[in-house]
Amino acid sequence: MSEAITAKLAEFVNEHFSAKLGDGKYKEKLDKYGRASNCAVTVPTVKPEIWDKHAHQPKQEYLFVAAIQRAVMKVGAILTDSACKIMAALAHLKNSNIT
Repeated sequence: MSEAITAKLAEFVNEHFSAKLGDGKYKEKLDKYGRASNCAVTVPTVKPEIWDKHAHQPKQEYLFVAAIQRAVMKVGAILTDSACKIMAALAHLKNSNIT
């Protein structure tokens, strides 16, 4: 475990991360944030000639894993965007005379 966070942040995390988002809200959140233009990471795909040779079960497993990979990549994009905004805000505060 890592260090404790503030009680207010812990309450927010416990409240918002313990419930599943509705399908519409989930899609809305994923569509809101895109991959940064200089990040080229994508979910790998299977070539059709290889895909056609597999039985149904391996295809289902692959699709399940690919869906998880897409969600993780979207979350990574959201975290990257958030980190960029935080860094910009900190730089702005550092350059201003507000202390």
